[in-house]
Amino acid sequence: MTIAMPVRPVDDWQPLPQLRTRERVVAEVERRILAGKLRAGDHLPPERHLAEALGVSRGAVREAMRILEAVGVTEASTGSGPNSGSVIVADSVRGMATVLRLHWALDAFQVDEIRDLLSVCGARAARRAAECARDEDIVRLRERAALIRPAGDALEAICEFVGAISDASGESLSGTLATALGEVVTASGPQDSFAHSHSHDYRRLMGSVVDAVERRQGTAAAEAMSDLVDACCPVEPVALLSQAG
Repeated sequence: MTIAMPVRPVDDWQPLPQLRTRERVVAEVERRILAGKLRAGDHLPPERHLAEALGVSRGAVREAMRILEAVGVTEASTGSGPNSGSVIVADSVRGMATVLRLHWALDAFQVDEIRDLLSVCGARAARRAAECARDEDIVRLRERAALIRPAGDALEAICEFVGAISDASGESLSGTLATALGEVVTASGPQDSFAHSHSHDYRRLMGSVVDAVERRQGTAAAEAMSDLVDACCPVEPVALLSQAG
């Protein structure tokens, strides 16, 4: 006698998303990166070979490579043979800047959010720099701080300085965010809400951060960075950032 097996409920199953062909190509590259099969510096197969291997059109591969290049995952490579095809890169700044710039233009962020993010990233990087920055890192940090000229608005100068101190501290994520935000701010133009802050002594305030780092005083360095952001980017009534584009 055959015993009927209970049927398992399927309520928790959902339809799979219908991906466009180019999205499937992007997803396959992402899967291989996450699995460690593709690393920075690796070449993808030439367009024709990749299309044949994946069973898609060359047009779909071309569109997928454009998407990956726009977000800083690949870079077009010229040549033939093993050196042809796109190259996997680790250009996180370009990818983040592209995404942030578009959402900035769509009024997705407010001024005080950017300011607070820079304050947190900067304070963390300053504290870390006081712990681990080498003497030569501190010398380079002073040189970079001396070259910063706030010709645009305060946000641009702060982004540049946070990027510099992140490099000295080894805080790559903070540095990437600050540099990407700096590119967005530069492309968007000065923000009216920070126009009056040009009178602040940037060099003196930045020098206070570097002095604390050099004395290996992490808490003082973090506080000095917060003071720098507060002085150069004072809290204003909320204003949406809508000047990009």
